[in-house]
Amino acid sequence: MSPQDSSVVSMIKGSSAIGTASTCACTPSATLAGALPPLRDELASNSQDSSKHRVPGSHSTGLHSSNTHVSGQSEWKFDPARDSFDYSLSDSQCDNAFPDYYAEIDRAAMYYKDRGISEDDMNITERGNVVRAMIYDHQLYIMQTHITVEPGIFDLPRMMAILGSIHRVIVAHQGPIPNVEFVFSLADAEWNPAPFWTLCRAPEDESHWVMPDFGYWAWDNKIVGSYQQFVRELEDKSDFSKKKQLAFWRGSDSNEERHDLLRAAEGHEWADIEAIIWGRPGNFTRMVDHCDYQYLVQTEGNSYSGRLKYILNCASVVLMRRPYWIETFTHLLQSSGPDQNVIELDGFVTLPDVMSHHLSHPEDSENIARNAKELLKERYLTPAAQACYWRKMFEKWAKVQSWEPKPWTVEQKSEGEGKDQKVWEEKVWNGVTWELFM
Repeated sequence: MSPQDSSVVSMIKGSSAIGTASTCACTPSATLAGALPPLRDELASNSQDSSKHRVPGSHSTGLHSSNTHVSGQSEWKFDPARDSFDYSLSDSQCDNAFPDYYAEIDRAAMYYKDRGISEDDMNITERGNVVRAMIYDHQLYIMQTHITVEPGIFDLPRMMAILGSIHRVIVAHQGPIPNVEFVFSLADAEWNPAPFWTLCRAPEDESHWVMPDFGYWAWDNKIVGSYQQFVRELEDKSDFSKKKQLAFWRGSDSNEERHDLLRAAEGHEWADIEAIIWGRPGNFTRMVDHCDYQYLVQTEGNSYSGRLKYILNCASVVLMRRPYWIETFTHLLQSSGPDQNVIELDGFVTLPDVMSHHLSHPEDSENIARNAKELLKERYLTPAAQACYWRKMFEKWAKVQSWEPKPWTVEQKSEGEGKDQKVWEEKVWNGVTWELFM
């Protein structure tokens, strides 16, 4: 979308005027990947053969475990009961607790190590669904936004959720945070090959930095609510044996993969799998209620599916095809071996056979659910882990950022003429603080 076709949302000194036109181009200075993402070949080549551990529905993913011991940190160990909601873990505690979480950040940092990132890369004049922001001296500034504001478009709540997540990380951390300027995309899939922070990326796209998505803050209260609220509601839903022995899925019948799922599940007693009929009362199931089922089916949509992080919190068994889209955590999924935490399907046509096996071998299912609970629910998908991820991204981004960002420019001002002329320099602020923006 072009700003020439945009209406302007003005935010001046805390007041806002939001029109009904479709696009907001807001410049604060003016007015204000199998079962897993496609795994990299080098990971697969380093994996050990785990075929002896396989059961139907399991495949090698090339994922591996890392030693979680960090020198000098032996006195402190991450305790999910104590630390899951702690946004203020130190840098060393983050590295101790989540040593395998930063693969996507490390990949992006390596990609830009020699290329660098320039201030020109932050130009969003001709781009839509994006926000330009800055962290300067422990303060979050919003520099410019190009978003769509109209019914059925979620740019505004997504923007506020991501900015809220970043601000929460800043104020919780007692240590230094580098000054960084960045652009993040609100699109389900960002195709512009700029160094944007994105919700996911395609495997062939190396230019984007994958960030935690808006759902880690909150989403539609009728279905999800805040992420903290969702996680806390699961405290009495972790006993696998008490869950319904059914495979559950709800979603729109929007692509061929989902058609395949509906056809494969039709007529089976183990299936509670239905397409959502938009507008039908009671057709939605709260995300926390997905966790009442032993088996949860995952599908992708137009791009990544935001549902995956939620159902991986359920201590259930997630059945899925290898996702195309890469998120912050998808490299942690394992579909084979003693640490298997998801079931990879070669296609939904295999779902009946896989379900038949696992319903008759519940011990296999319980092991998978337990692994998912211990690695993901109680570790890498915790709110604390997301705070650590954000800070690691700030740190690595700053190392390839080629300019020192400031939320102002210095302009020369003058008054009078001749001998009476006075000349001085004045700061002109180009952004607004988060507190004023919200």
